[in-house]
Amino acid sequence: MKQSLKLLAVLLFIGHITNAQLTAASNGLTVVGTTVKLGVTPLDNARTTIDFGSSNSSSDLLIKKGTSNYLFISNGGNSSLGSTSTPFKLSLYGTASISDRQMGINGTQVLYLPDQSTFTGSLIVGDGFTSATSAIYNTSVGIKALRLITSGSNNSAFGSQSLELDTSGSANSAFGRSALAKVVSGNNNTAVGHQALYNNTGSSNTAVGGGSLYTNTGGNWNTSVGMNALLYSTGNYNVSIGGGTGLNLSTGSANTFVGYNTGTGITIGNNNTIIGANVSVASYASGRVIIADGVGNQRIYVDSNGVVLIGSVTNVPSGYKLLVTGGILTEKVKAALQSSSNWSDYVFDKEYKLKTLEEVEAYININKHLPGIPSSEELVKEGGIDMNQMFAKQMEKIEELTLYLIKLKKEVDSLKQEKKELKTTLTNK
Repeated sequence: MKQSLKLLAVLLFIGHITNAQLTAASNGLTVVGTTVKLGVTPLDNARTTIDFGSSNSSSDLLIKKGTSNYLFISNGGNSSLGSTSTPFKLSLYGTASISDRQMGINGTQVLYLPDQSTFTGSLIVGDGFTSATSAIYNTSVGIKALRLITSGSNNSAFGSQSLELDTSGSANSAFGRSALAKVVSGNNNTAVGHQALYNNTGSSNTAVGGGSLYTNTGGNWNTSVGMNALLYSTGNYNVSIGGGTGLNLSTGSANTFVGYNTGTGITIGNNNTIIGANVSVASYASGRVIIADGVGNQRIYVDSNGVVLIGSVTNVPSGYKLLVTGGILTEKVKAALQSSSNWSDYVFDKEYKLKTLEEVEAYININKHLPGIPSSEELVKEGGIDMNQMFAKQMEKIEELTLYLIKLKKEVDSLKQEKKELKTTLTNK
């Protein structure tokens, strides 16, 4: 009863009740009627306070109509709309509509549905999108995500500070804290991972992995997959797959790296392709193709001139496209001729000057090898045998031998004829 009189006194002091009946009950004050006015003249501008007792009070406040609960405030300070259950500071049971399209907590925006007539298809979860003027089809989820967007469109930012500085860029997608954080006007970029494409100002880049393409400040059409892949790259058209791939690359472009921690030595090189883990080459290397194993051993190496090296080739003579150490085993080899002049049919030409056997013998006695055939010293000096050339030279000698045999046969046939004639002459005598 004492609590009811206290509440009645407060109500009479700060306002008045119209068309209402006041009833004092053992459990408080019951108001029966239609209108309760608080803060009316002369206290219209005053704060209205209803005190339900000390903090130790066990009283709750329930506003209801019939069996429908409208507002319930527990003695512990939790509030509920639509139910007497108060698991949180504020609980809502049923549907809700926010007329000004914005919701905040502790003074910070947490949900914003911009005016769809101006910002078609945009939804903001967090405190982003505060400077927009004409941006459309943007989605922002996270504190400071898409915070400065003004006119860019079709952007998606998921994560704190993702696409934070984007103002006019379009068709960018950022997933992860600070992903694409510093892009201002770039377009068609995709970043997945913490600080992926963090400093990016270019366009059409794709980065997957924390720190992937972190430093990119102007490069375009780069693709990196893996943590810290192309971390410092600012070039264009690079592809890097694997954690730490192309880690030190700075201005180089059109490089392809596949494998963990591979291509780490290159900084300014261009047009390299490296497949295999833990491969490191010179910082300026360009135009190289390397296939390696998992520990960095280079199994196939193609230099910038297109020369293919297989094995540990140290002495690389000029004029060749394939060098192999350790031997080659194959079922078939076909050596093509560039022209008919590279073969030995000229030996059968009537103008060909065939050396006499006496001349060949004299040459062999002096030089210790056949005429037209390189010596062993020459082969070592030149780094090996030119197969096409050697086949042609060997065929030249075979054809010369054939001519010698033909000549010898003629001589033998002539001797046989002479012998036959001589025998006939002797017999007739």
